[in-house]
Amino acid sequence: IKSLSSVWRMIRFFELTVCAVMLASLTVQWPFWCGWKIFDSLSKQKHRSDSLFYATIPLVLNYEGGYVNDPLDKGGKTNMGITQKFLDAYKKKANVNVNDVKDLTKKDAIDLYKAEWDARGFGLLDNTDVMKLVYDFSVNSGPQKAIGSLQKVLNKKGHNLIEDGFIGD
Repeated sequence: IKSLSSVWRMIRFFELTVCAVMLASLTVQWPFWCGWKIFDSLSKQKHRSDSLFYATIPLVLNYEGGYVNDPLDKGGKTNMGITQKFLDAYKKKANVNVNDVKDLTKKDAIDLYKAEWDARGFGLLDNTDVMKLVYDFSVNSGPQKAIGSLQKVLNKKGHNLIEDGFIGD
């Protein structure tokens, strides 16, 4: 099992590296990427954001699997991609009454991910391909690093964004 876990981590790391390279290369034509704006007006964002979240979360849960406590994983105890640290940070925002990640239900996990999605502004990304890449990256590396990487790439393409790990104002 340890060797399979190591192989899985290497595959996910490779996948995230490829995603970061794709993201960097696809933003060459910023602010338009394949003819689509990345940021949309805020007026229609809430409904669209919720729809995107509920379309994306099954993919995340499928990749993340169930409970794991691998001593080689820096995240420690993890269930459905949620670490104990993430649970502690978001359980009040998501109204989740679980103290240990091992006890999370699928509904709890979805509520926790939704709280982070809303807090970080993932739904403000208009391009769904970019949004999925950045969100998946955030689940594996943390939202600060994922969104910060997007902001850094966009700044290298001539924008003047604050690299704060949040999308939007």
